Amino acid sequence: MCLVYELKKTAGGTLMDRKALAVRRVAAVFFMIFFFAFSGLALAEVAGDFSQRLTAAREKVDRVAEYKLKGDPSWEKDLKAVYGELLGLIKENRQSAEAYYLTARCYYYNGSPRKAIKAAKNAIKIDASYVDGLVFIGDMHAEIIKNIIKNDFSTNLEGSIHSDSRDATKVYEMALKVVGLSKEAEANIYLKLGDLNILHESPQRKNAARAFWQKAAETLPEGVAAKSAVERLNKK
Repeated sequence: MCLVYELKKTAGGTLMDRKALAVRRVAAVFFMIFFFAFSGLALAEVAGDFSQRLTAAREKVDRVAEYKLKGDPSWEKDLKAVYGELLGLIKENRQSAEAYYLTARCYYYNGSPRKAIKAAKNAIKIDASYVDGLVFIGDMHAEIIKNIIKNDFSTNLEGSIHSDSRDATKVYEMALKVVGLSKEAEANIYLKLGDLNILHESPQRKNAARAFWQKAAETLPEGVAAKSAVERLNKK
């Protein structure tokens, strides 16, 4: 509006007035170009910094898993530290599916698979094709079933077993439908579906388990999942 006003004001003015206005217009254009370029660089810097911190958090969560598996007691201290970092990252960017997924893994390592499922579902709400999150949710439901069978199985918990089995199957199947899913991931999911079905005692479920293991073996014959599937087929 200011430039339009000044243009009208000087339309009948001297040549010097018109030249001065032209200079101001050019300066304004250069200022806008510089402003947006600088803003873009600043945003890119922020995004890059967030990505680096997220990568570092992922490495720390992996290290927690490794330490816990080895029986190294330092995993608890490291878990608490990285959990705090992840909460900060989520507060900074609530659209980061991976931040929620890593937080879900923290809950799992701390012995809370139900909380882990809840956190991982936040990742899926952000990105419905986030395979790691989908598979993780299925794994947590399977873990809950195993714990029930191992520690406190009773007819009162049978409904929970069927419910968790249904939910695990659902997310595994969702993962299988993700466009661009690698053959390795596909074979691994079929292996997990087989392992899920074998947890049930019915002959029908055992047959389903074998069918899934067979798919795992056929999807990527030279892969790790195929090798595991063949071992299961030969034993059962």
